[in-house]
Amino acid sequence: MYYSFLKKSLYNLYLENISISLNCFIINPYNSNLIIFKPYHSNKKIIMGNPIVKSYTLGNEGKIVTTVTGDDRDVASIAIFKVNTQVYTTTLNALQLDATTKHDLIIGSLTILKGATLSLTVPSNFQPGSVFLNCMLKSGDNDPAPFSAMVAQWPLSS
Repeated sequence: MYYSFLKKSLYNLYLENISISLNCFIINPYNSNLIIFKPYHSNKKIIMGNPIVKSYTLGNEGKIVTTVTGDDRDVASIAIFKVNTQVYTTTLNALQLDATTKHDLIIGSLTILKGATLSLTVPSNFQPGSVFLNCMLKSGDNDPAPFSAMVAQWPLSS
């Protein structure tokens, strides 16, 4: 009886949106197994839904496609394309906020020189999420020039 009372009480606490941090250990009287309750509640809004896909045009033949997933919208898979051919891909998240290219990326008449960085800003209640590209960009026979752009931006909830 104590088991069912406690289970019901913990469930009611959860339903009432009370933030609790409690581990409760009980011995089940029917089979002597240890039961561990770890009630969980978060004030964070749960985000459900489809991935967010953002596209950034780079010259006449290139595009950078960012696909954002994760409950916190904190996982960004980035692919760089020349027309329909993928020339680079990486995934950024809260534990890996930056990626650096290890070789030149040739996108038609444009070349992103090796050492380009893609940087993730994780969205929060105070700022949207974003991906920035910082690189040296070469166009045709011209000298390389610094190039920076926000290639994707999204809200925490969508």
